[in-house]
Amino acid sequence: MSVSSQLPCESLASELYRIYHTAEIPHRKHIRFNKRPRRFNSGRSILCNGKAEFYDCEFLCNVAQTDSYITVSSSGEIHFNRCTFKKGFHSGLFLIGNSGCRISFTDCYFIGCNNFAQMNDCAEVTFNNCQFQDCTSAVVQASFLPESHFEFENNIWRVAASPKSQSLAAFILLGENKLFHFKNCRFIQRTVVGNSYSVIDAPPHSICLLNCNFDYITFTISALAVIDCTFDYCKNVLATDSAESIPYPSLIEGCRFFHCCECIQAAADTEILRSTFTACTGTLIRSASKLGHVHIADCKFFDCVVNARGSACIELDRDCSVISGKINKMENCTFENCRAEKGNLISYQNEITPGYVAVISNCRFNGCSIGENGNLIGQKVSTRNFYGKAQNYQIYTFYRERAKFILTNCSIDSDTVLDNTPKTQYDTYDKAKCAARRGLLKEKIESESAHTPKKILRWTIGVHSA
Repeated sequence: MSVSSQLPCESLASELYRIYHTAEIPHRKHIRFNKRPRRFNSGRSILCNGKAEFYDCEFLCNVAQTDSYITVSSSGEIHFNRCTFKKGFHSGLFLIGNSGCRISFTDCYFIGCNNFAQMNDCAEVTFNNCQFQDCTSAVVQASFLPESHFEFENNIWRVAASPKSQSLAAFILLGENKLFHFKNCRFIQRTVVGNSYSVIDAPPHSICLLNCNFDYITFTISALAVIDCTFDYCKNVLATDSAESIPYPSLIEGCRFFHCCECIQAAADTEILRSTFTACTGTLIRSASKLGHVHIADCKFFDCVVNARGSACIELDRDCSVISGKINKMENCTFENCRAEKGNLISYQNEITPGYVAVISNCRFNGCSIGENGNLIGQKVSTRNFYGKAQNYQIYTFYRERAKFILTNCSIDSDTVLDNTPKTQYDTYDKAKCAARRGLLKEKIESESAHTPKKILRWTIGVHSA
């Protein structure tokens, strides 16, 4: 994708001056650089009031730290296709976009482009089929109006060199009542980054990850929806936003985790559906709120291991003394060949308040084993008696007033049935209501993904550059 370094390097401002006698693309004029590969160094600032298209260009960005290279006005529109951008960390902004402008990058390659672009209430910003190499800090800082369009699809973000700064995320997005979709993208981390770093920074309830791949990621992304994503050798990668204040839940659905550790921090009102966890270790799903209301359904766990005392593959929480706290639910899940060498496969966190933490129904434990200091299901109180025991499997339950888990139609190797369903009524998920709220979320994601803003600008063909 990169343009040959042997190409002559010139100033874009000088080229524009030969055409228009000013370093400005005039209003309603259309200029293209597409006849041959071009290589531009940064120099005099350029103002785009019209429409500009760049094809197969290479930009060497050495802008002064207090300056910017290209400014797109509210009437401007600029598109980069098959272009390469190389930029130093301490240099100024390459691009500033103002309210109402349109900016797109297609098949572009970014190298070390920290502090690259600042876009303020642009009408449209798109990145398609682009690659980001060692771009870790404030690559894109953008704010959006409700009617603005943001698109980030089929891109690859890769970091191999240790970042010079981790104070800012790579993509910093702002917008009231906006959903920011990252679709068909791949994120690859080949070096150490701080635990506080995140590649995407956006308001709560706004990030949607759709069909994305994550490799060796060790930082956390806070998201509202994560659908059909794959995680390989990742740690501490996902945290959901508490969604109680909005009409739909946080959702993780159809995801695949391979050789991961500490996968999901689930806030209150989170649904984790139809996902698989293979050869993962440590706590895979942890309740991040004492309000509970985490729903895990139709998930499968293969060859997962818990080897830390006091830890668990699934850790749920609910402070029963809080009126708004709701019981968690885990149903139709399968554990195959999982091992609790230490700790528990399923456990809870809050030991103080009485009341049920979770309902576990129609779950299967096949070929699972426990070590000397491990339990299949642990309830973390001192008074205990065995409810059921099969071979070397143990499950602890307690007197009715001390039990933390309600077990309904669960089984160990499809032989021993585990059931301590109370006769008294207990609160749990309203399945129909949750399905309706989940439908609202998917409808919003699909509608915004399909949104294509109308072209409000009309252009007259101007001078085409050689």
